[in-house]
Amino acid sequence: MATWVDEPGWHDKVLAVAQDKQNDVSTAVLHDMRVLVPVDTGALLASLDWGRTDPTTTRVGSRDKDYSVYVEEGHEVVYRD
Repeated sequence: MATWVDEPGWHDKVLAVAQDKQNDVSTAVLHDMRVLVPVDTGALLASLDWGRTDPTTTRVGSRDKDYSVYVEEGHEVVYRD
């Protein structure tokens, strides 16, 4: 019969591997966003970034452009001079 041995520090090892994978995915998503974002003034492109919000969560997107959701989800095209 098998026995269970609790290895001290296992949680930290799992968290480190998970964070490493999150970093890889977040970097890849950010790269795709930068390739696909439409550019008019470049402000939205310059605001794209990713960061960790807590040990198990990352956020990828615009740091400060409130109109980014309209670009992502779609909006009415307005003519500009």
